[in-house]
Amino acid sequence: MASSSDTLSLGRDWSRWVAQSKLTTSLPILLFIGLAAIVLLLSQTLLLSSSRSTLDLAIGSAESRLLTTNMYAVEEDIRGTFRWSDGNGQFTFRQIGRGETTILHVRTGPPPPDLVGSDLTISFNNQPYTTIPLDERARLYQIVVPPSAIRFGDFNVGMQSPTITVPPDTRQVGIRLEEATLDIISTGWIWPSIPLVAVQTTLLTLFAMLMRRLHLKFWMVGGSLLLVASVLVIGFNYQTLLFFPYVARLTMALVILLGLTLWVPRLLERHASWLGAPRILHALWGLTVLACLVRWVGSLYPLFSAYDLPLNTDRFLSTINGTLVMTNRSFEFRGGVTVYPPGPYLVLLPGMFSSILPALIVQGGISLIDGLSTLTIAGLARKLGASTRATLFSALIYAVIPISLTSLWWGHTAQIFGQALMAPLAIVLLMALQTAQRRYWWFAGVILSVAFLTHIGVTILAVAWLGLAWVALGLQHTVPRSTWWQFTIMLGISGIIGFVFAYAPVATMKVEESLAVGEQVLEGSYVPAYNLIARAFWISFHPLGILLLLPGVLLLWRGLPCGGAELVGGWLGTVIVFWAVEMYSGLQVRYLVFLTPLACLFAAVLLDQVLRRGHASRYVAWGVLLLISVQSCLVWYIGTFTGVAPSMIPLLR
Repeated sequence: MASSSDTLSLGRDWSRWVAQSKLTTSLPILLFIGLAAIVLLLSQTLLLSSSRSTLDLAIGSAESRLLTTNMYAVEEDIRGTFRWSDGNGQFTFRQIGRGETTILHVRTGPPPPDLVGSDLTISFNNQPYTTIPLDERARLYQIVVPPSAIRFGDFNVGMQSPTITVPPDTRQVGIRLEEATLDIISTGWIWPSIPLVAVQTTLLTLFAMLMRRLHLKFWMVGGSLLLVASVLVIGFNYQTLLFFPYVARLTMALVILLGLTLWVPRLLERHASWLGAPRILHALWGLTVLACLVRWVGSLYPLFSAYDLPLNTDRFLSTINGTLVMTNRSFEFRGGVTVYPPGPYLVLLPGMFSSILPALIVQGGISLIDGLSTLTIAGLARKLGASTRATLFSALIYAVIPISLTSLWWGHTAQIFGQALMAPLAIVLLMALQTAQRRYWWFAGVILSVAFLTHIGVTILAVAWLGLAWVALGLQHTVPRSTWWQFTIMLGISGIIGFVFAYAPVATMKVEESLAVGEQVLEGSYVPAYNLIARAFWISFHPLGILLLLPGVLLLWRGLPCGGAELVGGWLGTVIVFWAVEMYSGLQVRYLVFLTPLACLFAAVLLDQVLRRGHASRYVAWGVLLLISVQSCLVWYIGTFTGVAPSMIPLLR
């Protein structure tokens, strides 16, 4: 619990930051914000006014899933795609442009024969507007929308009709909706809606405040704002129908990042000065913010839903309702039933105090956790003796490493959360081994216990890693015997906690499953998929990253601190062991995800050495970083914006 002096100090920091954020240094920033907002507003106005502004809600599109309610799933016949309403179908156009005249076009297919002659009532914002008799033909209705029907930029259309059941279908169906289009007509300019302009300006303002808080120079803030405004223009042109909710989500994300940026660098200066000078701490936090933004820009896109998001959302809701031990079949154990502890979902639970949807809490929350891991990767690098520049490089590499972004696309929530605990666990263990202070053993025990409550795959990897490190420390005698016994006690207590709270209720089942899997392994004749294993390494860390790993290991190993060789050796040994297990049996425990923190560190150490070799070497090092970053981000954003799945091969081992 924070002391009163800490609270007062944080309060002074808040007051100082507020004062700094006002007019003392903000006049140029205000000008940059105003310029970016004007550029954005005029660009959107030109896009809306250059030709007839038309919003087309294609019923078979992905957007229609989010913009229609009380409609059944998309179907298709010789007329094309359509949806049946349940008698009270609705669709919404969000934050439409402001013109002189708005015309709604609604195309419906032939209704069920028994509904011919009944009335179709069209309502705007839940207020009946007109009633039209249905006949047996497909119809195209064109309606001039009164200005009062558009509320705060949103336009909701309801279509009420009687329903009927057409055997053998048991659904109650009403009208057949095939397309909805909105034309905005004006002899002058068509402007974006006021709420959209307000949210966009808020986003730009928050972004500028965030950049200044990270101590970026004025010209960098101005350039970043214009870049963000340009990206928003492209997004508006690409996805007009869902642009407003997307920008609103990003704005909330910036609020969270700005709040964290207010406190975290100050806390690092007080309690983690070993990371480096204040400017280094701000740089590391800036890279962490970059990692969070890279992930959130993709994961908060309204049409993106991680592959396993429905499954994880169900587990999240089950945890809320009191189910703390969940089981499911897992490919990691040849399709056997395994347990899923509630740890990740309990951490995400406070998000339910907001009005955010559970699915968005899970997807956005795990993206934040993965992004924040960037800072812990840097901390691990520093604790293992890496230079300041290598520490910064390790954070940058993790911010864009392919395997991390691939895990997010596939929605491996529990794995991501559990693996995110490995770097901070290693940091605290190094502190405990080097100082023998009891509080660090307590911290390590808490982190390890939480890791045991996240995912059984993470549990297996952590047990193997720390078991190897424990044996190595006992044999090498690099730490006092009392310290080794403290390590032993910490492992024992954490193991008991994990067993009691996560695995004891299903212990019998797991023993039976393990025996069954063992019989399959012994009876089967597994042939290793050499090409897939090689491709997994290739895709996970990029070919250039792989070339950097082995030399990086050798460079780092020479300067490892007390306990570092045992922890790093145990970490690498665990990867080798489970690689061998896969080669022999085909059982997979995602050891490549486990290797990721060290892979980033090894690559960073080598790049740091390359930079020391002369002026030309700088171009090589930065070129490697740029290539990895661009390629990883392309795969991530193509996956989130277009639905093209990145290869899952790295996540299968």
